[in-house]
Amino acid sequence: MKRLRKILSIMLVSLLVFSPLPAKGASPSARDGDVKVLKKIAATDSRPLKNPSNLQPAFDYRDPAEYPLVSKGQKIATLTDSYGTNHTFTLKDIRESEYDPESIDLIVGYTSDFAYTKESKVYFEFFYDIGGYLEYIGRTSFNTVGYTNVNLISTIPNDYYTDQEYIYVRLGIVNEANPGYYSAVTTFKVENPLNVDTSDDYVVISNESVDEWDFQYTGSFDFRMDNSKITIDKNLNPGAYRMDAVLPYDPKKK
Repeated sequence: MKRLRKILSIMLVSLLVFSPLPAKGASPSARDGDVKVLKKIAATDSRPLKNPSNLQPAFDYRDPAEYPLVSKGQKIATLTDSYGTNHTFTLKDIRESEYDPESIDLIVGYTSDFAYTKESKVYFEFFYDIGGYLEYIGRTSFNTVGYTNVNLISTIPNDYYTDQEYIYVRLGIVNEANPGYYSAVTTFKVENPLNVDTSDDYVVISNESVDEWDFQYTGSFDFRMDNSKITIDKNLNPGAYRMDAVLPYDPKKK
């Protein structure tokens, strides 16, 4: 019996010594598998909030040039609210919605210094580009009270973005004292997952189908995307626009 107690004591000490310990500052709830998820569908019956007073004269959120491109895994921004609490946002993913083929899911990781001592309302406002001017679509709103680490999923209709290269997002912390304004705000854009081929530099134009028994789609142009690349010169002779025809191959004339 004494020998058995000794063996059990040795096993207990071994477990305490060799068991892996969490890293300093880490906790089980901080692991990715345990991160909570909040999901919202964009409301289109809303209006954009106003910029913080310190941004009013210099920042135009309708200008596409004010939206830097953010890639998956990249930090979007750290915003500081009126309590002095930091809110950090990271782009996790942008993809077609798993549950709705007519929608896109924007997944953003959110962390904050405190769970309760903060302005907890977070808005994502969505825009699309029309000739260099951003039109507002709608927004998703999240209440982060009680959370210091959570994934925020915004579901937006994809019909606004079928011909868009980017999705433009304005992200802010709502001012508790004046809900019509943001306490802190940032902007960013992400590549549209529905339009991965819009960056091609050339288009092949043909009036022939590779299938002699059927018609073939030849593509389309959207001149709203970037009018700066279209040149109109009234002094050019019409012959400058002539294209050399590539006639069908005739084996009899070989």
